Amino acid sequence: VPVDDPEAPAFIEYSRQWCKALTKEHIRDGLAAFFPSSLDPGFRDYLIRQFLLELREYYEIMQQMDVQLIASSLLFVYDADLDRRRAFFDGDVSNDEGSETSQSASDNEQTPLLDMRAIDFAHSQWKKDDATMAGYLLGLENLIKLFEDFGANGPSP
Repeated sequence: VPVDDPEAPAFIEYSRQWCKALTKEHIRDGLAAFFPSSLDPGFRDYLIRQFLLELREYYEIMQQMDVQLIASSLLFVYDADLDRRRAFFDGDVSNDEGSETSQSASDNEQTPLLDMRAIDFAHSQWKKDDATMAGYLLGLENLIKLFEDFGANGPSP
């Protein structure tokens, strides 16, 4: 998992093994790595709030689905590029030369700074299974709570 820490000279790579080894006691370390304290605090807060909105919406949808999910993954992606972020928040979509085609500007304005996707549905079936889904929904509830706590308390020191 590559993370762009503004204070690091290059992307910081976290291995799949490191991510999978995160325990309940250390999951905040994973969020702190994904949202490094060197990110602009306002931008970090924005990302966490937006991901919380996505998670809550996904949770609401999954409560209504007739699907059996044993496990899946959630992919969280954000664009930490400072120029791109400024363009998004300020509405300024010019490039370094100061001009850009209207089509490129339009594309840039419509490209989101973040996205959350549910992936890895290898063990899923389209049938109602309340017991299995209860565990899946509990996992989502715990993740929502984790993001809420992380957003309220900031990253780990």
